[in-house]
Amino acid sequence: MQNISSEGQTPIFLCGHRKTGTTLLLSLFDNHPNLVTFPPDSGFFYAWYPKYASDEFTREQKIQRIIDTMYYNLKQDLKKLEAYQGGFEFEALNEHFRSRMEGKPADPGRLIEEAILAYGDIVIENDPSEIKGWVEKTTSTEIYAGELFNWFPNAKVIHLLRDPRDNYSSLKSGWQARYSKQADSIERIRQSMIDRGLLGMKMAAVNQEIYGAEQYKVVRFEDLTTKPMEVLQEICEFTGVDRTESMLFPSYMGLPWKGNNFDGLKFEAISPVNVGRWRQRIEPEEAHLIEFHFEPEMHRWGYELSSTADQRSSAAREHYKWHNFAQEYSVHKKANTYSKATT
Repeated sequence: MQNISSEGQTPIFLCGHRKTGTTLLLSLFDNHPNLVTFPPDSGFFYAWYPKYASDEFTREQKIQRIIDTMYYNLKQDLKKLEAYQGGFEFEALNEHFRSRMEGKPADPGRLIEEAILAYGDIVIENDPSEIKGWVEKTTSTEIYAGELFNWFPNAKVIHLLRDPRDNYSSLKSGWQARYSKQADSIERIRQSMIDRGLLGMKMAAVNQEIYGAEQYKVVRFEDLTTKPMEVLQEICEFTGVDRTESMLFPSYMGLPWKGNNFDGLKFEAISPVNVGRWRQRIEPEEAHLIEFHFEPEMHRWGYELSSTADQRSSAAREHYKWHNFAQEYSVHKKANTYSKATT
């Protein structure tokens, strides 16, 4: 096994709010002959950084946390991948990552790069000299773009955006399968969309202005799925790699990937089937609420509103009736405390 050199590599980061198409784009890079693509969401920018970057943790704890998050996510994905029949030597991967880290500082940029290249050393069969870059995806990366470009001045970031109504409808469709285990109500998922989804859309414009279109590219899910040839060519020119036919067919470690759709739909190739499906998947009032909060960003990125100002205002008012009572700071949550204090 020959180690892939970290010198001269172009780090490529994929980001965007969850369910905006980041996993799809990651799967299109998966089989590229000149890239090491780490196939799961690495979790680095929410499970490792920034907490484990502090001096509170030892070097060994920092390294072990990478193994417990990034490589754990890979292990969990392989358990679910129907086409994957072989065993994967995770202990060998862990030890090889540790060997690549010998004599190197356990700082955030070094750790994430060495973790991905260690994976590449094991799975990539091409001549290491042919590898020109590596690809990582975390759904929080856009928030930390400032730190990222400090670690990797030559990095390329691709930020996925999606119609926020479709984004929310996709999250809602996963309530029973996943999100009911993470939140106490659909309203919490809706609020997360408003808070985190809107932050991501705002970051897209701000980051592109700060770092320039040469290093920070924004791609709409709708464009990627309705005109993939054109968009993939733009993405390849942006990242400096050749477009290959394999990029039209999603894969995971080179195996066909059927998508992560909560409705059970399976895909053989890039599909626009979920573009505009919010009309069938969420209530009109929910769409009005999303439009109330996202209106400026929707205009900015070319998404047309479906509601009147009165409908948006009404939806926001009704939502606030839940929101006001649901917060930890709500006076209603502390009613018993106040009652006891006044008796």
